[in-house]
Amino acid sequence: MTVFRLLSAAATAALVAAPALAGGYAEPAPIPVVPAPIPVPPPAPSADWSGFYIGGQIATGRLTFSNDAFDVEDTYSDLIGGLHAGYLADLGRFVVGAEAAFDWSRIDDSEDFPEDPLALDSVARIGVRAGFDAGRVLPYASAGLSRATFSWDGGDGSTDGFFFGGGVEFAVSDRLSVGAEVLRHEWADYAEDIGTEDPNWEAGLTTLGLRGSFRF
Repeated sequence: MTVFRLLSAAATAALVAAPALAGGYAEPAPIPVVPAPIPVPPPAPSADWSGFYIGGQIATGRLTFSNDAFDVEDTYSDLIGGLHAGYLADLGRFVVGAEAAFDWSRIDDSEDFPEDPLALDSVARIGVRAGFDAGRVLPYASAGLSRATFSWDGGDGSTDGFFFGGGVEFAVSDRLSVGAEVLRHEWADYAEDIGTEDPNWEAGLTTLGLRGSFRF
C-alpha cells in the first residue's frame, strides 16, 4: 500500500509539472535592429570678411564720348587695370566697407585720330561697398567718386565724376579672395575740365574684369 501511494503521488506530481514545464519554454527574443544613423552633412564653410585687404584688378574697358547736341557717340575699347586697397566690416548678414583703387589704361582714339590721339591714361576711385554675407561668397554693390586723366599731343588734363556698379567675390582661403566686377564711370564735366571746343561732350567708361585680394 505504501509503495502504491508513493507511485500515485509521483504520477500526480509529474502530471502537474508537465504543463508548467511545457509553458516555461519560450523562443529567444529577437535581437532589436538599430537603424543606421542618418549622415548629417557638414556645415557650409563660412568666412569672416572683416579686415583690411590689398590686391589688383584687370578689365576690359569701353570708353565713350557722347554729344547730345549732335546725337553722337564714339566708342573705344582696350585693357585697363591696377591696384586696390580697402577695409570691410562683417556685421553678420551684411558686409560694408570702403575702397580706393587706381587703374592704368591703354584706351585711346588712335583708330579715328592716328596723328593726334586722345588717350585715357588713368582712373582713380574712392567709394563704399555693401554686400550680403553668403559664407564664402560675397555679392556686393559699390559706388563713389572717380577721376580720369587724359593726355594728347602737347597737353593733359583731369576730370572728376562718379562711378557705380557691383560684383561678386569668393573667399578661396582665409587670406585670399577672387572675384568679378562691372563698373560704370560718368564724367559729365569732361568737356569743361579738359577744355574742348564744344562744351556738350561728356565721357564715360564701362569696365568688366577680374580681381584678386589678399586679406589680413
